[in-house]
Amino acid sequence: MKGYVLPKTVDSNTLIVTTSVSGNTIEALTILDSAYKKNCKIIAFSSGGKMREYCTKNKIQHQSFRQMHSPRASFPIFLYGILKALGTIIPMREAEVLESIRFLYELQKKINSSNLDDENPALDLAAWISGTPLIYYPSGLQSAAIRFKNSLHENAKVHVFLEEISEACHNEIVSWERPANVRPRKNGEYS
Repeated sequence: MKGYVLPKTVDSNTLIVTTSVSGNTIEALTILDSAYKKNCKIIAFSSGGKMREYCTKNKIQHQSFRQMHSPRASFPIFLYGILKALGTIIPMREAEVLESIRFLYELQKKINSSNLDDENPALDLAAWISGTPLIYYPSGLQSAAIRFKNSLHENAKVHVFLEEISEACHNEIVSWERPANVRPRKNGEYS
């Protein structure tokens, strides 16, 4: 969840997990404070900052992780650290974790800026982006779609729209009756 307000259903039986790479993200700090005031169960993850200070002062469980040169570069360290810390709540098989790490390592080699050959899908995607990208995602992949959108905002400095496929097939489909400055991608192909 992003934002500044906890859902009304949150109470002392709710586990709140707050994350901020820097430890200074105002939205995360606001949620942390609100959760503390509602006597929620809380675990916080950051590289330090105000979040660690708040947790230390209020005796809240806090897990520190090393920040890489930028928050986006720190994502894998945070993701796997959080999964490990929450292992009893979100059980994962070690083989699945190792497979995902191998996959990310291979993908990193493929899309690295030092790889400038025609097989680099990141260069292909970057060359395609013009206008306003539109990301359609299936149910269950909202987090990945949001992460991709945020990466485009931060790195490509472009506006991006997201829509779940089921909603797109319901209401948004009618907007495709008119030309637009929006470019969807279909099955690896570009329009």
